[in-house]
Amino acid sequence: MSDPLKKKLILDYWRSRLEGECPWLEPPVFRSNLTGERATLSAELSDHGAAALLKMSRGNDTALFVLALGVYSAIVSRYTGEEDVWIGSVTPREDGVESQVVMLRNTVENGSTFKELLGTVKKNVTGDFKYLSGYSFSQFYRQWKDGKTGDLFHLGFIYEGFQEWTGDLDRFPFLLILKRNGEQFILRAAFDPGRYKPLVVERFLNSIAGAVN
Repeated sequence: MSDPLKKKLILDYWRSRLEGECPWLEPPVFRSNLTGERATLSAELSDHGAAALLKMSRGNDTALFVLALGVYSAIVSRYTGEEDVWIGSVTPREDGVESQVVMLRNTVENGSTFKELLGTVKKNVTGDFKYLSGYSFSQFYRQWKDGKTGDLFHLGFIYEGFQEWTGDLDRFPFLLILKRNGEQFILRAAFDPGRYKPLVVERFLNSIAGAVN
């Protein structure tokens, strides 16, 4: 494929993926003043939950990152009432390639099964990472932002080890971090305490852990 055709294909892909407005994805109770500070809370999956996560990943031939993103998206949809869920992340770790931010958008349809959602997330994540290769998401973001009053940077997610930390992740007032330690998994939330009440964040983390357990 020639470079002009490839560029057009990539631009068309991201125009379609970023079409429309990003909904205001916030839990029902939050505070409005951003402080720029960071607080953290953690929740550890039970042995049963960790085993279930690994079994589900193997049984569905699905990477843990995709599986966790599917669970996260489903819980965000439940908390906010939105089917159109946008969650920011970064590209996978790759030697000699700088990680960059990317927006992962998935539709959580009312009445759909988790297996159906997982298939959608897997397809979208594969395409999003593929069509970002060699390009900067910031150029697509600027085109999306033109004429809009909203923003994309609300909720973020990374899986430590699969991805590297980048400064762009500090733009998200709420960031969910999945960390694996052997056969155990820890969920950590890094959030702006000016916007999110710790009690709400704790309940949110427990909802995610509970969905897996």
